[in-house]
Amino acid sequence: PYNIPGKPLLDPVMSVLFYSGLALALWRWRQPAYAYALLWLGIGFAPALATGVEAANLRAIAAQPALYLFPALILAEIGRALMGRLSRRRQWLPLVAGVVLFLTVALLTGRDYFLRWGEDRDVRVHYHADLVAIAGVSPPDRMPPWLWRRFFPASTTILGWWRRNWAVGL
Repeated sequence: PYNIPGKPLLDPVMSVLFYSGLALALWRWRQPAYAYALLWLGIGFAPALATGVEAANLRAIAAQPALYLFPALILAEIGRALMGRLSRRRQWLPLVAGVVLFLTVALLTGRDYFLRWGEDRDVRVHYHADLVAIAGVSPPDRMPPWLWRRFFPASTTILGWWRRNWAVGL
């Protein structure tokens, strides 16, 4: 449950930009910056390719920054080409287009992950949302110790410290 089921890592617009940037990097692979980007992408995806589909997004975490580097490469190239052709008074247009693209992607992604993904049943089950709700409603001082230790074993020492130092008046 590390991604929204059926949602690709890149939306259609970003996919076109990614493949265009990848083609640009492959065309210029002899330049160190482009070669490094290609190497980063390949090495970053290696763990996911070696282990299969189970949690592939998690294992490909090292490739994800490089994945977004390729759209930036082609956008920078397009921006440079436009800046040379636009009059001095209109050179702000590529910047505005880039900001609009960024905000659109950010808003759609934010909506999907903070609203849609967070409310998905499978995600809530996987992250034990019911236990988090119990912990939030029941003060740790009054929660049965067997429940706290069973579901929050790493937090038992923090809970003990909290009781000794802060829960005196509860």
